[in-house]
Amino acid sequence: MITEKTDLLSDVKKFASKFIDTWVYTSEEWCKKESSAPYYLLAGGVVLAAEGELYNIMNGHYKGKANDNVRNRLHKIAEKHGYYIEQGYHWSWHFIEK
Repeated sequence: MITEKTDLLSDVKKFASKFIDTWVYTSEEWCKKESSAPYYLLAGGVVLAAEGELYNIMNGHYKGKANDNVRNRLHKIAEKHGYYIEQGYHWSWHFIEK
């Protein structure tokens, strides 16, 4: 589990590095930052938070095949590691173990 989470964290950070105004947290870091969030969002493996371009893509504000591909790439990263993505706030996406 630890290795899988570390690999997931690495892949999400690599994905996020292509966008400005993005942050990646472990669930432990997120718990310290957002302790009032619902439990199921605190129990995940990794949290991606974004503003700007990625925020708009993930929330469907930008339409088109290229933006669909961005969303699909992120979901494929989650699936590769045995996780799924749950949107928390408008600006956060939580990787929850299946």
